[in-house]
Amino acid sequence: MIRVGRYRRFTANRTLHLDIGARRLFIKINPNPVEAAAEATGYRRIRDHYRLPTLRAHSRIGHWTISLYDRHQPDLPDTGLLLDALAAANAGEANSFNHGLDAILQHYTRTIGATIRRLPASSTVSKLYHDRARPHGRLDHYYGRNPILLRLTGADSIRCADLRETTLMVNGQPRRLDFYALVTDLRAALNQEEWVWAAMTQGDPTDFNIGLDIDNRPVWFDYDGAGLNALPGEIACFLWYQRLHGAWLVPRYNTEAFADHRKALAEAVEPTVRLNRLSRRAVAIDYQHRPSPARRQAIAQYLMQLARPLAGTIATDLLTWLRPYLAMRILAVYPLHHLEPRDAALSLGLLADLYASDADLEHLLGLTGQTPMEPVS
Repeated sequence: MIRVGRYRRFTANRTLHLDIGARRLFIKINPNPVEAAAEATGYRRIRDHYRLPTLRAHSRIGHWTISLYDRHQPDLPDTGLLLDALAAANAGEANSFNHGLDAILQHYTRTIGATIRRLPASSTVSKLYHDRARPHGRLDHYYGRNPILLRLTGADSIRCADLRETTLMVNGQPRRLDFYALVTDLRAALNQEEWVWAAMTQGDPTDFNIGLDIDNRPVWFDYDGAGLNALPGEIACFLWYQRLHGAWLVPRYNTEAFADHRKALAEAVEPTVRLNRLSRRAVAIDYQHRPSPARRQAIAQYLMQLARPLAGTIATDLLTWLRPYLAMRILAVYPLHHLEPRDAALSLGLLADLYASDADLEHLLGLTGQTPMEPVS
């Protein structure tokens, strides 16, 4: 008996479920041969380090590359992903989340500890950071033509170049950003010749790319960024996804990704933002936004069990280590000028806070004022 179900389209890729007798397969169909080759290479790089679904076949058919994986989870909505465990925890069912998060962090600690090394950035996977920062990369594609970042009232607006002469009053605190000087600094920090601490990771640790099986054991998906990744990039990706992308921007702008995970949409936290022109050279951004309780727990545990111990091992300040990578998560995932003014202002306010002289990582990540995090119950 052959059965096909759950046909989905994400960006240019297609996925579907295929049952052939008792065999349950997940099919990924990719029209981009470079990305498809990177997916197969990344899978081979980390298959001995992480728990992955078995890859049964990987073949080019015409313009498409077809990858056949075993399915790891029951075919039920709102199951199988870290995303689902977060949503369940926020709804009061925290057991799977607590066990799953602990298992994820224990696995990361063991695997990173066993594979950590220092090497040139050119020897790491460069997709999410170094490629996006280089000339003609995503930063140039998004901001090279000096787009409007913030739309105020009427025709009043602020372009990238205007920030150099603008004081941003972020929650009452004066901040300054020279946008294009920041881009230059990011290119210098993310130069391919810079030496970085790296380890074997999946590379894009989002709620959709980390699964939990029925025994709360972690499993990893999506491998085109897998391999030796710069550790501050790996850490920044996980933390900022919990802080902002998964907490609000992905549910707001990529709702179709939740076709099989509708309960997770209710877990999104809408920000409150006020944006006002104070004078010709001053703008106020007042924002209030904190991730859900389960996401704050994930952030706090990740900092305590993984990020801070790693920074201590290599004797560096964690925020300084992460800063250029966090800036890239803010600027080079969603183009700020394509967001609603509220969300662009929130992102810009967070970027300004990131580069403030009194920057505080717990504040940036939405943990300020919290007592030590207890497991969600």
